[in-house]
Amino acid sequence: MQKAKKADIKLVSQILNGERATLWEYYKSYTPILKGFINQKIKDERDVDEILQNTLIASLDAFRDYAGESSLKTYVTAIAKYKIADFYRKRRIKTLLFSRFPAIEHLLHVLTTSEDELDKLITKERVHEILHSLRPKYSQALQLHYLRELPVAKVALKLGVSAKSAESILFRARREFAFRYVKQGYAVPTISKKAGRSFRTSNARSWASNKEL
Repeated sequence: MQKAKKADIKLVSQILNGERATLWEYYKSYTPILKGFINQKIKDERDVDEILQNTLIASLDAFRDYAGESSLKTYVTAIAKYKIADFYRKRRIKTLLFSRFPAIEHLLHVLTTSEDELDKLITKERVHEILHSLRPKYSQALQLHYLRELPVAKVALKLGVSAKSAESILFRARREFAFRYVKQGYAVPTISKKAGRSFRTSNARSWASNKEL
């Protein structure tokens, strides 16, 4: 046990010192361990891969605090547990956001639907208008995650921040996007079976004044 503990501390120390061979060995050894653990909780393979990458990146940040109180396996598994809980938390927030602002979900997915091309063009222009009005980092984060469909871990690399910081940036960016969208009172184009194209605007102003934003 003591020997294993020393080996874990040595491995972490070498990674913190920038030894790439050790980092590669860590990834090679712990990727299947973590993936197996996450697979027990999450079924969608894409979600599993994203949580796995987030866990591996977060573990590198957390290594500075590792002092060998537990085995390295226990330590990184605890990080994976946190990332899984965070995944469910964010999914609940996303569900709540989209239930309160259904237009936002339409905006984020309109370019991959089979809706009328004119409606797509109008919505695309509005999306870009709002994106360009956001802080540069917010705009970049949303475009990377939703338009280019990069996982949070890769968004973090592109932004030059930790995965945790990227998650926080995306959360604040989504909230700001939603606020600006409803504040401007944009109508979401829909296709009516009887009347052709119509626009939903009835709740836009009341949403914009909601204090919880």
